[in-house]
Amino acid sequence: MNTSPAHDFASFREPALPVSRVTPAIRRERCAMDLRIGPWLVEPSLNLLTCGEASVRVRAQLMDLLLCLASRPGKVFAKEEIVADVWEGRWIADSALSRCVAELRAAIGDDAQQPRVIQTIIKRGYRLIAPVDAPRTA
Repeated sequence: MNTSPAHDFASFREPALPVSRVTPAIRRERCAMDLRIGPWLVEPSLNLLTCGEASVRVRAQLMDLLLCLASRPGKVFAKEEIVADVWEGRWIADSALSRCVAELRAAIGDDAQQPRVIQTIIKRGYRLIAPVDAPRTA
């Protein structure tokens, strides 16, 4: 008698990705380093974005969102991953994340229809498409 199942579909399921929370130490480390995202100099400790002569101060939450996306440029971050990172896993309304992304795009002059910095991946999440580098020194 054959006791093994004819098909074991469990092996075909993708494992659930763990939604890790950013520890205070990681958040402090992110905020200690300036970086360049596309043409923008990002100064997390000051919540300041600078491009040429233009400087924009953003709310800490928007800076955390930008740093989350910049932590892995090109990676599509699912909503759950961003919430775990930026909102530390607290429940938020579905519209809160999209409002924050829209506010961040407005601050940096990005366009959702023709993105240069933050791209929406429909039904998946968001990703940073601008290059991320250490700031240039004089």
